[in-house]
Amino acid sequence: MKFMQEDKQQNANQTAARNKLMTALILLGIVFFIFATNHILSAILGNFTSTFHGVRTGYTGSEDKGSFSANYLSLNGTIRKKITPKGNALHISVTTKSGTLTIEIRDAEDRVIFDAACSETEVYDVPVSGKVTILIKADNHNGNIEIQSEP
Repeated sequence: MKFMQEDKQQNANQTAARNKLMTALILLGIVFFIFATNHILSAILGNFTSTFHGVRTGYTGSEDKGSFSANYLSLNGTIRKKITPKGNALHISVTTKSGTLTIEIRDAEDRVIFDAACSETEVYDVPVSGKVTILIKADNHNGNIEIQSEP
């Protein structure tokens, strides 16, 4: 009788350990699936969303494959955005209440075609051809930025 109870307890412990292992493997599989799907879709469709590294407060924004806009109380960090303009120029408007913001635009060959440091309200019209990458670096910037395709 004592051996049967020990056998049952040992089986229960093995089952619990197996269940924990299976749960961990399933969760790992789900994370891998999400990661792989994101990268596959980005490769097929192109990455039209922005990536952000840093801290932002009071942030609202919108974007599509040809434009980007953001309004915030404080932005510290880097935004990278790929844009495929509808025309042959980008209209960039930056409003600065405080802090600084730099904008760099690179063409498809990774050449810098535009570079500006903004510490006040600025407006730029930048001639572009094809898909470009926009790199925005903010240092305690309070204000907004809008980038629109120009036909």
